[in-house]
This record gives sequence, C-alpha cells and structure tokens, in this order.
Amino acid sequence: MPSACRHLHILFAAEILDIIEDIHILEESWESRFKNAEITNYVYMENESLLKHEEAGLKMIHQKLASFAPANIHTADDMAKALKEFIRTIVTDQDLPVVLIPLLERKIDKLKGYCEADETL
Repeated sequence: MPSACRHLHILFAAEILDIIEDIHILEESWESRFKNAEITNYVYMENESLLKHEEAGLKMIHQKLASFAPANIHTADDMAKALKEFIRTIVTDQDLPVVLIPLLERKIDKLKGYCEADETL
C-alpha cells in the first residue's frame, strides 16, 4: 500500500479516537447542565443514550478498521472511497446512528487532502 494510503488509514483511525474524546467532553457538559438544572432528566438521559450509541459505533468502526486492508488501492482517492464504503457498510449492517456516515466522510475528505499532498512530494 502506498505511503499516502497508509497515512490516510492511520490518520483516520486517530480521528475516530479524537471524536470519541469529543463525545466524552459533550457528556461532561450535559452532565454539568443537568446538575445545574439547565436541562431536565429526560433531556439528559436522551442525550446520554444518543452519545453512548454513537461512541459504541465509533469504537466498533475503529476496531474493524485495524483489519481493513483493501486490495488494489494505489492513491489516497482510492483509499478515501474504500474507507467511505467501509463506513457505510458497517453503519448499515450494525444499525449504528446514520449521522456517523457524513461525520466520518467529512473527516476522510479532510485527511485525503493532506495525504494527496504527500503523493506529490
């Protein structure tokens, strides 16, 4: 696998972990708002449930990403397309929150730009 594709794969895995950390920060924020009576118990529990479901999905994707090694990948664009299909398949097959698809696709597109710059060096 060319280095730009490897970089995209590695950076994407790191981005997933970063999103999980962001979810933890959101959870702390919601908990604080609940404790300060800014939101109701119902809203807090709904938000917590949603964030936990998204986090579980991201962890599953991250775990499966470790064994993701598609054949015939020669460019960062090829890798980006393969990663997007990989994400869509997991989200659909595992009934994960659909919002993960555009969220992760935006990350892939951003990282692809960085990795394409590697290909030209």
